[in-house]
Amino acid sequence: MVELDKAMESKALALDNNALVQESRNPDTTSANSFRLLSRFAMNVVCLKAKLRIRALQEVQ
Repeated sequence: MVELDKAMESKALALDNNALVQESRNPDTTSANSFRLLSRFAMNVVCLKAKLRIRALQEVQ
């Protein structure tokens, strides 16, 4: 599970970096902003899932 979370996190970071590159090439596009926001949302979801999993593991111990 940890490896899956790391893979999802690196994918979200790659998406965010890609959006920043797109935005730097054409800052007037709303699609780059939407793409960046969506990738940051995905990153937040990954972090939230990891925090919930850690909390569940702590409750078990």
